[in-house]
Amino acid sequence: MNVKNCTTMIGIILVSILYFNMVSACFNPTDSFATEVLLNKDSMSYDLSGIKEAENVKVIEKEEGSSEEAHKEEIAPKPTKPENGKEPSSEDYIETNAIIYRSHYNKDVAVILTEEEWGGQKYLDVKIQIPTKFVYSSHYELRVNLDTLPPITQEIDKEYLESLGYIVEGGFQDECLEVQLTKEDICITIWSFNDIEEEDDEGEKREGFSGFSIDVKNQSSLTPELEEEFKNVLRACGFSPDLLDQAEITPRSVQDVDLVSAIDIDLDSFDWGMALRTELEWLQNNNVISGLTDEDLDGIAKVADKGTAGWNSKIRYFKGKWVQGITEEMSEETGIYMVKSLGDCNGFPIENLPEGVLEIDGRSQVSNGVDTTILIGIGIVVVAFMGVAFWIKRR
Repeated sequence: MNVKNCTTMIGIILVSILYFNMVSACFNPTDSFATEVLLNKDSMSYDLSGIKEAENVKVIEKEEGSSEEAHKEEIAPKPTKPENGKEPSSEDYIETNAIIYRSHYNKDVAVILTEEEWGGQKYLDVKIQIPTKFVYSSHYELRVNLDTLPPITQEIDKEYLESLGYIVEGGFQDECLEVQLTKEDICITIWSFNDIEEEDDEGEKREGFSGFSIDVKNQSSLTPELEEEFKNVLRACGFSPDLLDQAEITPRSVQDVDLVSAIDIDLDSFDWGMALRTELEWLQNNNVISGLTDEDLDGIAKVADKGTAGWNSKIRYFKGKWVQGITEEMSEETGIYMVKSLGDCNGFPIENLPEGVLEIDGRSQVSNGVDTTILIGIGIVVVAFMGVAFWIKRR
Protein backbone atom coordinates (compact mmCIF):
# COMPACT_ATOMS: atom_id res chain seq x y z
CA MET A 1 0.00 0.00 0.00
CA ASN A 2 0.99 3.67 -0.21
CA VAL A 3 2.29 4.28 3.31
CA LYS A 4 2.55 8.03 2.80
CA ASN A 5 -1.12 8.34 1.79
CA CYS A 6 -2.23 6.20 4.70
CA THR A 7 -0.14 8.20 7.17
CA THR A 8 -1.54 11.42 5.75
CA MET A 9 -5.07 10.11 6.17
CA ILE A 10 -4.36 9.18 9.79
CA GLY A 11 -3.15 12.72 10.44
CA ILE A 12 -6.19 14.30 8.80
CA ILE A 13 -8.61 12.17 10.80
CA LEU A 14 -6.85 12.80 14.12
CA VAL A 15 -6.59 16.55 13.53
CA SER A 16 -10.26 16.69 12.49
CA ILE A 17 -11.35 14.88 15.65
CA LEU A 18 -9.12 17.09 17.82
CA TYR A 19 -10.49 20.25 16.23
CA PHE A 20 -14.11 19.28 16.71
CA ASN A 21 -13.37 18.45 20.33
CA MET A 22 -12.80 22.18 20.79
CA VAL A 23 -15.29 23.93 18.52
CA SER A 24 -17.86 22.98 15.93
CA ALA A 25 -17.98 24.43 12.42
CA CYS A 26 -20.19 27.42 11.76
CA PHE A 27 -23.55 26.63 10.20
CA ASN A 28 -23.52 29.75 8.01
CA PRO A 29 -20.07 30.34 6.44
CA THR A 30 -19.03 33.71 5.02
CA ASP A 31 -19.97 32.83 1.45
CA SER A 32 -23.57 32.13 2.42
CA PHE A 33 -23.89 35.93 2.76
CA ALA A 34 -22.56 36.60 -0.75
CA THR A 35 -22.84 36.13 -4.49
CA GLU A 36 -19.83 36.13 -6.79
CA VAL A 37 -18.95 35.99 -10.47
CA LEU A 38 -15.65 35.25 -12.23
CA LEU A 39 -15.61 37.24 -15.47
CA ASN A 40 -13.78 34.52 -17.39
CA LYS A 41 -15.30 35.21 -20.80
CA ASP A 42 -12.49 35.66 -23.34
CA SER A 43 -13.99 38.86 -24.81
CA MET A 44 -13.84 40.61 -21.43
CA SER A 45 -10.97 42.68 -20.04
CA TYR A 46 -10.35 44.86 -17.00
CA ASP A 47 -8.11 47.65 -15.72
CA LEU A 48 -7.77 48.19 -11.95
CA SER A 49 -5.25 51.03 -12.10
CA GLY A 50 -7.82 53.81 -11.81
CA ILE A 51 -10.00 52.32 -9.10
CA LYS A 52 -6.96 51.53 -6.96
CA GLU A 53 -6.16 55.26 -6.78
CA ALA A 54 -9.73 56.36 -6.03
CA GLU A 55 -10.95 57.55 -2.62
CA ASN A 56 -13.10 55.38 -0.35
CA VAL A 57 -11.42 52.19 -1.50
CA LYS A 58 -9.46 49.66 0.56
CA VAL A 59 -6.65 48.02 -1.38
CA ILE A 60 -5.15 44.85 0.08
CA GLU A 61 -1.92 43.64 -1.49
CA LYS A 62 -0.30 40.40 -0.48
CA GLU A 63 2.45 38.21 -1.87
CA GLU A 64 1.79 36.90 -5.35
CA GLY A 65 0.59 33.31 -5.64
CA SER A 66 -1.69 31.23 -7.80
CA SER A 67 -5.33 31.68 -6.80
CA GLU A 68 -5.87 28.00 -7.53
CA GLU A 69 -3.33 27.21 -4.77
CA ALA A 70 -5.59 29.01 -2.28
CA HIS A 71 -8.38 26.50 -2.81
CA LYS A 72 -6.80 23.44 -1.23
CA GLU A 73 -8.75 20.95 0.86
CA GLU A 74 -9.53 22.25 4.32
CA ILE A 75 -9.99 20.13 7.42
CA ALA A 76 -12.06 22.71 9.28
CA PRO A 77 -12.82 26.43 9.19
CA LYS A 78 -10.83 28.68 11.48
CA PRO A 79 -12.90 31.51 12.97
CA THR A 80 -10.93 34.70 13.39
CA LYS A 81 -10.97 36.10 16.92
CA PRO A 82 -9.26 39.11 18.46
CA GLU A 83 -5.84 38.30 19.89
CA ASN A 84 -4.40 40.22 22.84
CA GLY A 85 -7.36 42.60 22.67
CA LYS A 86 -6.49 43.71 19.14
CA GLU A 87 -9.20 43.54 16.50
CA PRO A 88 -8.21 41.82 13.22
CA SER A 89 -7.70 44.07 10.19
CA SER A 90 -9.11 43.69 6.69
CA GLU A 91 -6.02 41.70 5.72
CA ASP A 92 -6.94 39.03 8.28
CA TYR A 93 -10.23 38.35 6.51
CA ILE A 94 -9.08 38.49 2.88
CA GLU A 95 -6.65 35.79 1.74
CA THR A 96 -5.50 37.36 -1.52
CA ASN A 97 -5.01 40.75 -3.21
CA ALA A 98 -8.32 42.59 -3.14
CA ILE A 99 -10.10 45.90 -3.65
CA ILE A 100 -12.97 46.60 -1.25
CA TYR A 101 -15.58 49.36 -1.55
CA ARG A 102 -19.24 50.06 -0.79
CA SER A 103 -21.86 48.70 -3.19
CA HIS A 104 -23.58 51.10 -5.58
CA TYR A 105 -26.79 49.12 -5.07
CA ASN A 106 -26.76 49.38 -1.27
CA LYS A 107 -24.03 51.33 0.50
CA ASP A 108 -24.13 49.02 3.54
CA VAL A 109 -23.04 46.06 1.40
CA ALA A 110 -19.45 45.37 0.30
CA VAL A 111 -18.02 44.76 -3.15
CA ILE A 112 -14.77 42.77 -3.27
CA LEU A 113 -12.69 42.69 -6.46
CA THR A 114 -10.00 40.02 -6.80
CA GLU A 115 -8.02 38.45 -9.62
CA GLU A 116 -8.23 34.73 -10.25
CA GLU A 117 -6.53 32.35 -12.65
CA TRP A 118 -8.64 30.22 -14.94
CA GLY A 119 -7.08 28.14 -17.68
CA GLY A 120 -3.72 29.84 -17.23
CA GLN A 121 -5.11 33.37 -17.61
CA LYS A 122 -6.11 35.97 -15.02
CA TYR A 123 -9.68 37.26 -14.86
CA LEU A 124 -11.53 39.67 -12.58
CA ASP A 125 -13.73 38.28 -9.82
CA VAL A 126 -16.59 40.45 -8.50
CA LYS A 127 -18.20 39.57 -5.16
CA ILE A 128 -21.20 41.11 -3.40
CA GLN A 129 -20.69 40.52 0.33
CA ILE A 130 -23.09 41.33 3.15
CA PRO A 131 -21.10 42.19 6.32
CA THR A 132 -21.30 39.65 9.13
CA LYS A 133 -20.77 39.36 12.86
CA PHE A 134 -20.00 36.45 15.17
CA VAL A 135 -22.56 34.86 17.49
CA TYR A 136 -21.51 32.34 20.14
CA SER A 137 -23.45 29.61 21.91
CA SER A 138 -22.82 26.18 23.38
CA HIS A 139 -24.51 22.80 23.54
CA TYR A 140 -24.04 19.46 25.23
CA GLU A 141 -22.68 16.61 23.19
CA LEU A 142 -21.99 12.94 23.86
CA ARG A 143 -18.67 11.61 22.53
CA VAL A 144 -18.24 7.84 22.14
CA ASN A 145 -14.73 6.64 21.22
CA LEU A 146 -13.93 3.08 20.27
CA ASP A 147 -10.46 2.46 18.85
CA THR A 148 -7.58 -0.06 18.59
CA LEU A 149 -10.00 -2.55 17.00
CA PRO A 150 -8.87 -5.06 14.35
CA PRO A 151 -8.72 -3.60 10.84
CA ILE A 152 -11.83 -3.65 8.66
CA THR A 153 -10.98 -5.78 5.62
CA GLN A 154 -14.24 -5.67 3.67
CA GLU A 155 -16.64 -3.00 2.53
CA ILE A 156 -19.14 -1.91 5.16
CA ASP A 157 -22.83 -2.64 4.58
CA LYS A 158 -23.73 0.72 3.04
CA GLU A 159 -27.23 -0.36 2.03
CA TYR A 160 -28.04 -1.44 5.59
CA LEU A 161 -26.68 1.81 7.07
CA GLU A 162 -28.76 3.83 4.61
CA SER A 163 -31.83 1.84 5.65
CA LEU A 164 -31.13 3.08 9.19
CA GLY A 165 -31.37 6.64 7.90
CA TYR A 166 -27.66 7.49 7.59
CA ILE A 167 -26.02 9.48 4.83
CA VAL A 168 -22.92 7.41 4.00
CA GLU A 169 -19.82 9.07 2.50
CA GLY A 170 -16.36 7.68 1.83
CA GLY A 171 -14.90 4.19 1.51
CA PHE A 172 -11.63 2.39 0.86
CA GLN A 173 -8.62 4.08 -0.72
CA ASP A 174 -5.73 1.67 -1.12
CA GLU A 175 -5.68 -0.14 2.23
CA CYS A 176 -7.20 2.77 4.16
CA LEU A 177 -10.86 3.20 4.99
CA GLU A 178 -12.54 6.44 6.00
CA VAL A 179 -16.33 6.68 6.22
CA GLN A 180 -18.57 9.47 7.51
CA LEU A 181 -22.10 8.66 8.71
CA THR A 182 -24.55 11.47 9.46
CA LYS A 183 -28.16 11.37 10.62
CA GLU A 184 -29.93 14.23 12.38
CA ASP A 185 -27.79 14.96 15.50
CA ILE A 186 -25.52 11.91 15.06
CA CYS A 187 -22.13 12.06 13.31
CA ILE A 188 -19.95 8.95 13.11
CA THR A 189 -16.41 8.69 11.73
CA ILE A 190 -15.11 5.20 10.93
CA TRP A 191 -11.49 4.54 9.95
CA SER A 192 -9.34 1.52 9.31
CA PHE A 193 -5.70 1.03 8.29
CA ASN A 194 -4.63 -2.36 7.04
CA ASP A 195 -1.13 -3.86 6.61
CA ILE A 196 0.84 -0.76 7.56
CA GLU A 197 4.38 -1.35 6.35
CA GLU A 198 6.19 0.95 8.73
CA GLU A 199 7.85 0.67 12.11
CA ASP A 200 7.09 2.41 15.39
CA ASP A 201 9.66 4.25 17.57
CA GLU A 202 10.96 0.96 18.94
CA GLY A 203 11.60 -0.52 15.49
CA GLU A 204 8.69 -2.96 15.58
CA LYS A 205 6.32 -3.28 12.66
CA ARG A 206 2.97 -1.60 13.24
CA GLU A 207 -0.18 -3.60 12.79
CA GLY A 208 -3.38 -2.42 11.18
CA PHE A 209 -6.21 -1.10 13.33
CA SER A 210 -9.61 0.58 13.10
CA GLY A 211 -11.79 2.82 15.23
CA PHE A 212 -15.04 4.70 15.63
CA SER A 213 -15.64 8.26 16.79
CA ILE A 214 -19.29 9.05 17.50
CA ASP A 215 -20.75 12.47 18.36
CA VAL A 216 -24.36 12.99 19.38
CA LYS A 217 -25.47 16.61 19.67
CA ASN A 218 -27.77 17.72 22.52
CA GLN A 219 -27.21 14.47 24.39
CA SER A 220 -25.39 13.87 27.67
CA SER A 221 -25.89 10.13 28.26
CA LEU A 222 -26.02 6.89 26.30
CA THR A 223 -29.71 5.97 26.18
CA PRO A 224 -30.89 2.42 25.36
CA GLU A 225 -32.06 3.69 21.96
CA LEU A 226 -28.62 5.14 21.15
CA GLU A 227 -26.92 1.99 22.42
CA GLU A 228 -28.95 -0.14 20.01
CA GLU A 229 -28.25 2.37 17.23
CA PHE A 230 -24.48 2.09 17.65
CA LYS A 231 -24.61 -1.68 17.95
CA ASN A 232 -26.30 -1.78 14.54
CA VAL A 233 -23.44 0.31 13.12
CA LEU A 234 -20.90 -2.13 14.57
CA ARG A 235 -22.76 -5.02 12.95
CA ALA A 236 -22.69 -3.24 9.58
CA CYS A 237 -18.89 -3.06 9.86
CA GLY A 238 -18.49 -6.73 10.71
CA PHE A 239 -17.96 -6.33 14.48
CA SER A 240 -19.73 -7.86 17.45
CA PRO A 241 -22.16 -5.36 19.04
CA ASP A 242 -20.73 -6.35 22.44
CA LEU A 243 -17.61 -4.29 21.60
CA LEU A 244 -19.60 -1.19 22.54
CA ASP A 245 -18.95 -2.13 26.18
CA GLN A 246 -15.28 -1.19 25.60
CA ALA A 247 -16.09 2.32 24.38
CA GLU A 248 -14.97 5.48 26.16
CA ILE A 249 -18.10 7.58 26.70
CA THR A 250 -17.69 11.27 27.53
CA PRO A 251 -20.36 13.98 27.83
CA ARG A 252 -18.96 17.44 27.07
CA SER A 253 -19.86 21.03 26.35
CA VAL A 254 -19.09 22.27 22.84
CA GLN A 255 -18.78 25.89 21.79
CA ASP A 256 -20.64 26.89 18.62
CA VAL A 257 -19.44 29.77 16.47
CA ASP A 258 -21.73 31.09 13.78
CA LEU A 259 -22.17 34.12 11.56
CA VAL A 260 -25.20 36.36 11.11
CA SER A 261 -25.78 39.48 9.04
CA ALA A 262 -24.37 42.63 10.65
CA ILE A 263 -26.90 44.85 8.85
CA ASP A 264 -30.70 44.93 8.67
CA ILE A 265 -31.18 42.96 5.44
CA ASP A 266 -33.33 39.90 4.82
CA LEU A 267 -31.03 37.54 2.91
CA ASP A 268 -33.93 35.77 1.22
CA SER A 269 -35.69 38.89 -0.11
CA PHE A 270 -32.48 40.80 -0.98
CA ASP A 271 -32.25 41.10 -4.78
CA TRP A 272 -28.86 39.44 -5.32
CA GLY A 273 -29.18 39.50 -9.10
CA MET A 274 -29.90 43.22 -9.23
CA ALA A 275 -27.12 43.97 -6.74
CA LEU A 276 -24.56 42.14 -8.87
CA ARG A 277 -25.90 43.56 -12.14
CA THR A 278 -25.85 47.12 -10.77
CA GLU A 279 -22.21 46.73 -9.78
CA LEU A 280 -21.15 45.21 -13.09
CA GLU A 281 -22.86 48.05 -14.96
CA TRP A 282 -21.13 50.61 -12.75
CA LEU A 283 -17.74 48.99 -13.29
CA GLN A 284 -18.26 48.97 -17.06
CA ASN A 285 -19.57 52.55 -17.16
CA ASN A 286 -16.45 53.64 -15.28
CA ASN A 287 -14.03 51.74 -17.55
CA VAL A 288 -12.94 49.23 -14.91
CA ILE A 289 -14.24 46.34 -17.03
CA SER A 290 -15.20 46.08 -20.69
CA GLY A 291 -16.84 43.53 -22.94
CA LEU A 292 -20.00 42.84 -20.93
CA THR A 293 -23.13 42.63 -23.09
CA ASP A 294 -26.75 42.94 -22.01
CA GLU A 295 -27.03 39.21 -22.59
CA ASP A 296 -24.13 38.65 -20.18
CA LEU A 297 -25.72 40.87 -17.55
CA ASP A 298 -29.05 39.05 -17.88
CA GLY A 299 -27.35 35.64 -17.65
CA ILE A 300 -25.34 36.56 -14.56
CA ALA A 301 -28.26 38.19 -12.76
CA LYS A 302 -30.47 35.18 -13.48
CA VAL A 303 -28.23 32.72 -11.58
CA ALA A 304 -27.02 35.09 -8.84
CA ASP A 305 -28.49 34.23 -5.45
CA LYS A 306 -27.64 33.95 -1.77
CA GLY A 307 -24.69 31.60 -1.30
CA THR A 308 -23.54 31.51 -4.92
CA ALA A 309 -20.01 32.44 -3.86
CA GLY A 310 -16.72 30.76 -3.07
CA TRP A 311 -14.64 28.39 -5.18
CA ASN A 312 -17.29 25.67 -5.39
CA SER A 313 -20.37 27.83 -5.89
CA LYS A 314 -19.48 31.06 -7.71
CA ILE A 315 -20.71 31.95 -11.20
CA ARG A 316 -18.44 31.30 -14.20
CA TYR A 317 -18.71 31.44 -18.00
CA PHE A 318 -18.71 28.00 -19.61
CA LYS A 319 -19.73 26.89 -23.08
CA GLY A 320 -21.59 30.05 -24.03
CA LYS A 321 -23.52 30.66 -20.82
CA TRP A 322 -23.08 31.77 -17.20
CA VAL A 323 -23.15 28.76 -14.89
CA GLN A 324 -23.34 28.57 -11.10
CA GLY A 325 -20.90 26.14 -9.46
CA ILE A 326 -18.46 23.61 -10.94
CA THR A 327 -20.25 21.01 -13.03
CA GLU A 328 -18.95 17.55 -13.84
CA GLU A 329 -18.59 18.54 -17.49
CA MET A 330 -16.64 21.64 -16.49
CA SER A 331 -14.23 19.54 -14.44
CA GLU A 332 -13.69 17.05 -17.26
CA GLU A 333 -12.88 19.76 -19.81
CA THR A 334 -10.90 22.23 -17.67
CA GLY A 335 -9.32 20.09 -14.94
CA ILE A 336 -10.85 22.39 -12.31
CA TYR A 337 -12.56 20.51 -9.50
CA MET A 338 -14.61 21.26 -6.42
CA VAL A 339 -12.70 21.25 -3.13
CA LYS A 340 -13.71 19.58 0.10
CA SER A 341 -14.21 22.25 2.71
CA LEU A 342 -16.43 22.93 5.70
CA GLY A 343 -16.60 26.60 4.77
CA ASP A 344 -14.84 29.81 5.71
CA CYS A 345 -16.02 31.09 9.09
CA ASN A 346 -13.74 34.15 9.21
CA GLY A 347 -16.66 36.41 8.36
CA PHE A 348 -16.57 39.91 6.90
CA PRO A 349 -16.96 42.56 9.65
CA ILE A 350 -18.73 45.80 8.74
CA GLU A 351 -15.60 47.66 9.89
CA ASN A 352 -13.92 46.42 6.70
CA LEU A 353 -16.03 48.83 4.66
CA PRO A 354 -14.45 52.17 3.65
CA GLU A 355 -15.94 55.31 5.20
CA GLY A 356 -17.59 56.71 2.07
CA VAL A 357 -18.93 55.63 -1.29
CA LEU A 358 -16.57 55.10 -4.22
CA GLU A 359 -16.74 57.78 -6.90
CA ILE A 360 -14.86 58.06 -10.18
CA ASP A 361 -15.11 61.44 -11.96
CA GLY A 362 -17.70 62.50 -9.40
CA ARG A 363 -20.16 59.71 -10.22
CA SER A 364 -21.32 57.32 -7.50
CA GLN A 365 -24.86 56.31 -8.58
CA VAL A 366 -25.68 54.83 -5.16
CA SER A 367 -29.30 53.73 -5.03
CA ASN A 368 -29.69 51.72 -1.81
CA GLY A 369 -31.68 49.13 -3.71
CA VAL A 370 -33.57 51.42 -6.16
CA ASP A 371 -32.19 52.40 -9.57
CA THR A 372 -31.19 56.08 -9.66
CA THR A 373 -32.74 56.57 -13.11
CA ILE A 374 -36.09 55.40 -11.76
CA LEU A 375 -35.88 57.88 -8.88
CA ILE A 376 -35.11 60.76 -11.28
CA GLY A 377 -37.96 59.72 -13.56
CA ILE A 378 -40.41 59.62 -10.66
CA GLY A 379 -39.22 63.06 -9.56
CA ILE A 380 -39.80 64.57 -13.01
CA VAL A 381 -43.31 63.09 -13.20
CA VAL A 382 -44.19 64.44 -9.74
CA VAL A 383 -42.92 67.95 -10.56
CA ALA A 384 -44.80 67.97 -13.88
CA PHE A 385 -47.99 66.82 -12.20
CA MET A 386 -47.72 69.53 -9.54
CA GLY A 387 -47.14 72.12 -12.26
CA VAL A 388 -50.25 71.08 -14.18
CA ALA A 389 -52.33 71.06 -11.00
CA PHE A 390 -51.11 74.55 -10.10
CA TRP A 391 -51.95 75.83 -13.62
CA ILE A 392 -55.49 74.37 -13.46
CA LYS A 393 -56.05 75.89 -10.05
CA ARG A 394 -54.95 79.33 -11.30
CA ARG A 395 -57.51 79.13 -14.10
